[in-house]
Amino acid sequence: MKTPRSLSVIVLLLGNCVTPTTLRPELQGLATVAVVSIHGSHDVGIVNTTPGGFAVGDGVGEQAIELMQGDTATFVEGLFGQGHVLLPATAMTSKKYDQVPEALPPEDWSQVDRILAVDVANERTPAALAALARDLDVDASVVIRHEWWMTQERYELVRMVYLYDRCTILVVDRDGTVLWRQVAMPRLPARALWGVQLQFGLNGADSVSEARTLARETARLAYAELTQAFKALPPSPPSAAVRTRTPPPLLDSDALPSP
Repeated sequence: MKTPRSLSVIVLLLGNCVTPTTLRPELQGLATVAVVSIHGSHDVGIVNTTPGGFAVGDGVGEQAIELMQGDTATFVEGLFGQGHVLLPATAMTSKKYDQVPEALPPEDWSQVDRILAVDVANERTPAALAALARDLDVDASVVIRHEWWMTQERYELVRMVYLYDRCTILVVDRDGTVLWRQVAMPRLPARALWGVQLQFGLNGADSVSEARTLARETARLAYAELTQAFKALPPSPPSAAVRTRTPPPLLDSDALPSP
């Protein structure tokens, strides 16, 4: 029986950008994975706040990532099983960790617990993630990125504000094969802004709190969408990756007594 080919679709995003989605059945057979990075855009671009200054440098994305550490661990463990996932704190102990390409400029991305913001588009990233997986003795490395932003949609008297999350997952096995690359992009409405509110502004603290909550909720929606895609894959046998830290079994000749 032939092995099912990877599933490939094209996801249309904002503008003319297209991102290919790769989903390979081998994902179902991974025994252990390491979450190398969970990072997000530092800001979400809060709009129409008073006093001004929140449009740049609001730090909401950084705060959301800090709150989402448990959500992300639960998401990945839901895919691969409890006890089969190494978290970033463990991945960072490897000397190969700093060799993974970093997203630039670094100030645009969260720095929670000094976790690396991985450049998911760099052509060197899969090979670096594979080397890290081998050093950690796991079947694959996992990177999760959240890119949040807010937009307004105008109507006659009302403007609706929405918060988007462009969530990217990248899973690379220890041989450098990209097993999973997918983008989920949920959105949630923030609030209706009436003309009088636009004129006099909104309370800055309330906007930050609301945006932080929405960022976390959109991330959960993205995780739910990615989980559905994972579970829709056909079953695959367990990974046959060669373990590097388990000694090989004794050969028959080794078991014989010395003459």
